Amino acid sequence: MRQEGFPAYRANVVAYTVALLSHHYGGDLSLAYVWSRQDVSSALQAVVRGWAHLVFDQLTDSAGQRNVTEWCKKEECWEGVRQLAVDVLLDVPEVRDASSVDFGPEEGPAGPSIEEMHMISAAMDVEEETWYQMAEWGSGSRELTPAQIKLCYTMAEKASAKWVPEPTVTQAKHAALVLRRVNKRTSLLGATE
Repeated sequence: MRQEGFPAYRANVVAYTVALLSHHYGGDLSLAYVWSRQDVSSALQAVVRGWAHLVFDQLTDSAGQRNVTEWCKKEECWEGVRQLAVDVLLDVPEVRDASSVDFGPEEGPAGPSIEEMHMISAAMDVEEETWYQMAEWGSGSRELTPAQIKLCYTMAEKASAKWVPEPTVTQAKHAALVLRRVNKRTSLLGATE
């Protein structure tokens, strides 16, 4: 972060950027991959650098006349950072391929949370043809990453098979990101989401 030239609040920017990474990637970010390389890929470095500047702007702008370091201790500060419109890339080596159907058992002994079950349900509410249309749109517009496009095709195949097996939690989380992006930029979903 030193080379990014932040005039102040670097510790706050780092803390909130890491929190934002955790918020968007959660368990999909392979810390084992990072540990084994003792480095992050250039793709993830670019993500972190871009997000760090957005985080810095959010922290300093939202603080207004308040002391920024004191503002950073408030829940409202995190809420503002959490709601930043950031590009969540799935085609970075540190992130597991979301389109794979072999994710193994889900994390945790209790199974998916209610929020995760809603994500799975939302993905299953989208029809097969719409998943194909989203893949084609993403490919033509370059608005979706290759991994997201592959995920759309995987979801279309699952829809064709009457959702047997159902999407995994990881697939549903990535599908939710795709659905949000498509919903913001096209009319393909109508009132689906």
